[in-house]
Amino acid sequence: MTDSNRPAEPGSKPRSWLMFFLRPAVMVPFTIFLLIFVAALAYRSSRLAGIHPIDEIVDRETEGRIEIEPVENAFTFYERAFDLIPATLNEKVIGKAVDALAPSEVDWDAVSPAVKKSLEKCEVVLAEWQRGTELERGVQIQSADLEI
Repeated sequence: MTDSNRPAEPGSKPRSWLMFFLRPAVMVPFTIFLLIFVAALAYRSSRLAGIHPIDEIVDRETEGRIEIEPVENAFTFYERAFDLIPATLNEKVIGKAVDALAPSEVDWDAVSPAVKKSLEKCEVVLAEWQRGTELERGVQIQSADLEI
């Protein structure tokens, strides 16, 4: 006999139906069934409510090509800044220069000449990037060229 079918011992309180329901062997399958039922019900109710599918963000046919002069397009400056990044400024060169520093040396004179030269070139890159951030408009990919 199972515990729920076993007659109560004299002087003991009978087991409630709630305790039988809260056992993992009963609760786990019930929860899975309930989640499947609620998911199906929510899906069906959304279809009955007539929620429309989301359209494309930009209508390629009506928007066409956006004409911005290169001096007013922020991405012109971003691309130029990306092209100006020095090839010597990479992880290996900087990593070797940092490893060469002694822990007590935090002075600018202790920085290797290769890194100093690269960082000086970065000022030009950052100045070009900042010129792009000061502009209000920028188009990198035209809506007519999008492939969705």
